[in-house]
Amino acid sequence: MIWVIPMSGKGTRTRSLGEFKPFIEIKGFPIISWFISSVKHNIKSEDELIFLTTDYYFNKYNFENRIKEIIAYHNLSNKLYFIRNSDSPAGVSSTVYTAKSLLLTPKSVIVIYPDQYIDFQMPALETNSAYLGINIQLSDRYGFVEIKDGLITRFIEKKNISNIASTGFYIAPSGKDLIRALEQQFAEHNVHNGEYYLGPAFNYLLQKGIKLYPVKVFAKYDLGNPDLISYFSSKNFLCL
Repeated sequence: MIWVIPMSGKGTRTRSLGEFKPFIEIKGFPIISWFISSVKHNIKSEDELIFLTTDYYFNKYNFENRIKEIIAYHNLSNKLYFIRNSDSPAGVSSTVYTAKSLLLTPKSVIVIYPDQYIDFQMPALETNSAYLGINIQLSDRYGFVEIKDGLITRFIEKKNISNIASTGFYIAPSGKDLIRALEQQFAEHNVHNGEYYLGPAFNYLLQKGIKLYPVKVFAKYDLGNPDLISYFSSKNFLCL
């Protein structure tokens, strides 16, 4: 499996705590380290990790070396790739697409947002199947899905059609499938507020006959704004 971890956003909501959200510290550890701590039980030794950021963050924050140090701290030895963009692309889909040369592969791909502490069990991946983490949300701030007979039948951004929301990870059956879905999204200019969100791209996988399964998330702490970061920091978690 290939893990794609986008870190190109401008982090406007957390700017009061630091310029580069993944490196904002909580109890002495950067957010990206807390994220790795929460998901590393799902990372297999043969998995590859792709980190995407901008030239600015890469250079100013010694990005590659710090990520390597964090990965080593968590006793992982996976192959790492680093993709740099001149500026923040227009949405996560655009960011992920900049790794196209590494994603034209039959390997399954998980795109996962690192501004969270999340606990889930990686599903047993089946042929011609995709997966999306879900939990319950009552606002309109997230992407939402409809589910019928145990399968996701539609994804819509920032409109609460079900109270069943995306939790920020998306698993495609292959990198090639993901790239084709993104290219169809771009061709149809499927945007929300000027950005290409990733969830709607999975509707194109559904159109191709790919089954989209929901994945239960056991716990999720959003680390995307100061109040939520403050709440998380009050808990007794250890960054191991």
